[in-house]
Amino acid sequence: LRDELDSRYEYLMGEKIPPKISIKQLYAQKERFFKKQTRVFLNFIDFKNEENLKSFIISNLLGLGLVQVFEPNDKNAYEIKFFFNFKKSYFNVEGFEKYDFNLTAYSYNRNRVKIGFLNFSTGGIGRNFIQAKEDALIKIKQFVQDNINQMNID
Repeated sequence: LRDELDSRYEYLMGEKIPPKISIKQLYAQKERFFKKQTRVFLNFIDFKNEENLKSFIISNLLGLGLVQVFEPNDKNAYEIKFFFNFKKSYFNVEGFEKYDFNLTAYSYNRNRVKIGFLNFSTGGIGRNFIQAKEDALIKIKQFVQDNINQMNID
């Protein structure tokens, strides 16, 4: 697709656009990142009975090439703190409940300086808390999948 657009631009303007990065360079950077094996300590706070979401987050981070460390005092590891909370909100429909869910994540470098931040809030509606949570988890998982790489862990 990029080659097709470049050829159209070249035809119209009479000059070529140099690519910002080639596919070969992209794969080289990816390979370098995976070889680097960046270590990260994951700290899940307020994740009561949320093993499904917790394992989803861990699998997404490990898919980025990060290595999970289980010792919190590892000085060579980054740290990511995840907070998950919810509260019941007013919903004027009999038989249904509405809850507001919030996922927040802070990433810290090796010197424990904050380097990244993610926050996502969404609502879930259902006949009970479980249905409302299932409704919200779909949106939360999509957000995590789309934005987890913005935690500035390199």
